[in-house]
Amino acid sequence: MSYILIAVGVFVVIGLIPVIGVGMEMFSSKEEDVVLFSPMEGKLTFEGKSAAGAKIIRTVSWKDEVGETDIFYANENGEFNLPIKKETVKIRPMTQFVVHQKIFVYFDEKEYQVWGNGKLDKEKNTEFGGQPKNLCCELTRDPERVDTKEGWVVTSCEWNLED
Repeated sequence: MSYILIAVGVFVVIGLIPVIGVGMEMFSSKEEDVVLFSPMEGKLTFEGKSAAGAKIIRTVSWKDEVGETDIFYANENGEFNLPIKKETVKIRPMTQFVVHQKIFVYFDEKEYQVWGNGKLDKEKNTEFGGQPKNLCCELTRDPERVDTKEGWVVTSCEWNLED
């Protein structure tokens, strides 16, 4: 009788191994490429005129409270080009990916926040709701909530979407 119980116990344990394997895979991390901040190309203006030489500080926080900061400058026409910021990270399947994005501009010894967002998607251009064109940020405009396909952003920038 005890041999039968041992045999049944072995079959039950062996039968659970695939279930345990699948269950544990559900909690394991896998590496993924994520877009922390999509590229931004546009123009900075102050009272409708070019904000030539404005200092642009882009901050991305996603793995700690400090975040990572990049500094850029607008050219003589107020035009700027912020490159894409990507990373390869391990994300657990049951975890929500969140990136906090901020852009501050320093012009004529004043600070202006032109962008604030909590990005929940890992793909490029989801902050804008698609591929942006004609991006323009007026420094004297108060940031407002702009609804996009993937959520919303608080910004003083305006843009159109490419068709």
